Amino acid sequence: MFIFEKYILKKLVAVFLLTIIFFTAILFIFNVFRIARHVAAGLQLSLVFKLFVYLIPSLLGFSIPFAALVACLLVYGKLSAQNELLALRASGVSLYRTASAMAMLAAGAFLLSLLVFGVISPAGKFAVRKLRTQLGSVNPLFLFEPGETTTISGYSFYLKKKQGNHLTDVRISHADKENVSTWIGAETATMQHRKDSGTLALTLKGVTSSMRKRGGDELWKETAESMTIEFDLASIMARIEIEKEEDEMTFRELLARARLSAESGGDVGLYTMELNKRLVFCLACLSFAVIGAPLGMRIHRGEKTVGVSIGLALAMSFYTVVMFAERLRDNPAMHPRLVMWLPNVVLVLLGIYFFRRVRRGIG
Repeated sequence: MFIFEKYILKKLVAVFLLTIIFFTAILFIFNVFRIARHVAAGLQLSLVFKLFVYLIPSLLGFSIPFAALVACLLVYGKLSAQNELLALRASGVSLYRTASAMAMLAAGAFLLSLLVFGVISPAGKFAVRKLRTQLGSVNPLFLFEPGETTTISGYSFYLKKKQGNHLTDVRISHADKENVSTWIGAETATMQHRKDSGTLALTLKGVTSSMRKRGGDELWKETAESMTIEFDLASIMARIEIEKEEDEMTFRELLARARLSAESGGDVGLYTMELNKRLVFCLACLSFAVIGAPLGMRIHRGEKTVGVSIGLALAMSFYTVVMFAERLRDNPAMHPRLVMWLPNVVLVLLGIYFFRRVRRGIG
């Protein structure tokens, strides 16, 4: 490795690590407010620390590709602004040799992402869910999070907002062995944990309930001002078995589960979609670096803010398209897997195009 390659690589790694720390800290702050509600509800500080530790790996998955983009933008932008790239080219160093440090950073970020998405992040998510379930035996409020579905004793709960033991816009569903599903919606609800009897009472207000057979017509529908549902929390927590969901599985577990599902004639789309999504984020380290380096080279003095803004717009567009493709997984006619891979392909093609323009001295 030549001296100039080590010089550029050191700068790239420094900015890469600082960006990971900064961006992860920003994402971390948003989760602090969620956990603060648990502290107010009586969560011990030792358990709070565990939650923080378990959350970090899932945040790193988003930080690493973005850090690769920012590092290439800023470092190559500074080299271009200070005419160091021009000096290297005048000394006979090709543009592609100059970009070799970018390739090494991208390869390292890709391997790091494989480790995070394939092992560390799934383990952290599963640990968070297990901890939340354990905390539910102490305070059932820990089981319910706004915007997430919680299943208790065959009932699935979804709520839009939670403030103390008061819930807003609650949706409850239950399907029995005869494939008859019961749906209950409530404008508000109050949760009460009766420790003496070990029961959980949910008092619903502004209730609309209905029942229908799967794929059939509605059997009945009625409204009520209030309704109370009680659960034997102690027996529920004793019987509960925590199984890994698809986003909590390692790469090996996803492949094994998809193979078993295919052999039994089940739907493998859930597992293949999750696997594709993680690989897309891992390869984003490469595509972000490929587009970031030439964009940085094209940044001149006074244009750094514009270049970084373009990079941020690219990153946000990338994440938006991937999340949109994930929502399309139940609509195979839209080819969600192809849509999910599209941003990486587009960014690589744009990166090659900008490299060619910079090599020809255009822009």
